[in-house]
Amino acid sequence: MTLRSLVLLAAISYTLIIGGSLFGYRLFIVHPALIESTIEQHQNDIKAVFAAYETEKVNLLRFTSDWAKWDEAYEFTHTKNHNFIKRNFTGSFLDTGIDAVGILSKNGELLYGGINTSTAFTKVKNLAELSPDLELEQLIAEDENFGFIRVNNELGYFASSHIQDTNQERPVNGTLIFIQILKSDFFERISYISKASFTHHDVNKIDLMGLSSEPLISNTEINEHTLNEQYYIWVSNSIKKPFGLIEIKYPKNSIPKHFDELTIYSISALLLLPIFITIIIWVVFLAPISKMINQIKTMSDSGNMANLDINSYISEFDTFQNIFNEIVSHNKEYQAKLESESQTDGLTKVFNRRHFDEYYDQTWRASTRNSMPIAIIMMDIDHFKRYNDHYGHQKGDDTLVAVAHALQSHTRRAMDFLARYGGEEFVMVCQVDNNAQLEKLLAEILKSITDLNIEHAESSTGKVLTISCGACIVNQPGAWMQKHKDLALKMADQALYKAKNSGRNRYHVSQLAQPHA
Repeated sequence: MTLRSLVLLAAISYTLIIGGSLFGYRLFIVHPALIESTIEQHQNDIKAVFAAYETEKVNLLRFTSDWAKWDEAYEFTHTKNHNFIKRNFTGSFLDTGIDAVGILSKNGELLYGGINTSTAFTKVKNLAELSPDLELEQLIAEDENFGFIRVNNELGYFASSHIQDTNQERPVNGTLIFIQILKSDFFERISYISKASFTHHDVNKIDLMGLSSEPLISNTEINEHTLNEQYYIWVSNSIKKPFGLIEIKYPKNSIPKHFDELTIYSISALLLLPIFITIIIWVVFLAPISKMINQIKTMSDSGNMANLDINSYISEFDTFQNIFNEIVSHNKEYQAKLESESQTDGLTKVFNRRHFDEYYDQTWRASTRNSMPIAIIMMDIDHFKRYNDHYGHQKGDDTLVAVAHALQSHTRRAMDFLARYGGEEFVMVCQVDNNAQLEKLLAEILKSITDLNIEHAESSTGKVLTISCGACIVNQPGAWMQKHKDLALKMADQALYKAKNSGRNRYHVSQLAQPHA
């Protein structure tokens, strides 16, 4: 064998080894990592769809229940006096985003039904005119319902709640239905936090046979076999009959391939300059990828996503790194947004009921250990329903924000905590030294609300907006409190009712003492 042949053989062998190694590296290491990253992105985008729908569901159910558990709605189902409709379903009510409304008697008779035409509600004669997807028996049988429906061939969703008096003491005598249509801005909001575009299709306009080879998903579980550039989610009514599809579509060629052009060109170059290219591949190609894989593996092992930090001389790596870091940034922003929304009331920006329950449990446990006095204060704006009826819901929302801001100013100690408990009701957990200090705080709260000088012409308590407070104080905390957390909250609520029954714009204090052995 000649040296030339030996060098040629060595070059060919070296080229085959390096070329084969690079092919294997791309096939078994780089490509699975890219696929995993893409799967995670797609799963997060689909989760965004379900999270957005869940948010719409919670908001509409809460709004519907607030209207249904109301004396005026309750009286309407008895009297059928349409002055109630004129007062509430015109004017400012149209600005709430409700596109259709229905009120049923307890026997299922449609007492009132209307579809929003931007300036007024156009009355309809029967439930089917509101939507063909509403099931009468289900509406009557269950207190709360939610589901997707069609309204004038548009995709929407409804929420229903049984009609009762405000205190929910009298028997159910009807059902209230609110309907909202999903507007284009809803899908735009979802697209904003993802790399996909979202579109709704009417099932009657789609050739379903053409979807036999397309992925139809019902959850967020995606693997390498179901990974695709296009997904469909069925939209079904309350009896599971599909009437629409949500299409999730990614840009063409967004799924990583086994071999990209860069890999093929690199291996081709190795055939001409094996040794030189070997050095170049290690410095410029393999080292950054190895570091990238290690960083991604560290993220996978720890469960925490972080920005890639790779010094690369190849623009494709920089592009991948930028795209990956963008995904991380979007994911962190989305997680932060979800965490904030899960803890904060969207209107008043104080903590919500859910976060209050968590914090209250922690504070109560801490108080049993450190023996520091604790007080729970329940607060309710006087005659707020009348205020909303007279001034409109927009003005009512502004007033809730002003009241929350005023109440927040009284949380001065590190353990003090304010939350919106529901509707016009707020709750505060605070640290006080004794009853006298608590009563001083309650008096300051009452004064801070009257000092807002918000006109309330419909109030029988005064000419300006007022608030009533009920408090429960534990002066001698200790281990005995462990099973009395709910009792303290209940006593504060009962104290609030005593304050309201005594004329409102005042407070009442109860004391939780250690029971005798």
